[in-house]
Amino acid sequence: MDELLEEVFLRFPPDDPVLLLRAALVCKRWCRIISDPGFRRRFRELHRTPPSKASSTTSE
Repeated sequence: MDELLEEVFLRFPPDDPVLLLRAALVCKRWCRIISDPGFRRRFRELHRTPPSKASSTTSE
């Protein structure tokens, strides 16, 4: 069941961190899931912005 909750929390929009904070306040179980370093790492990896094409091209 925790895996399912984690998958739901991973889909929260990264531009509104208050949503994760509010979810963490619901109960100890949710707080434990959201506070877990593994969850936080996965959240950052899932929502990181890809490098722009302009920064990856070289001018000759």
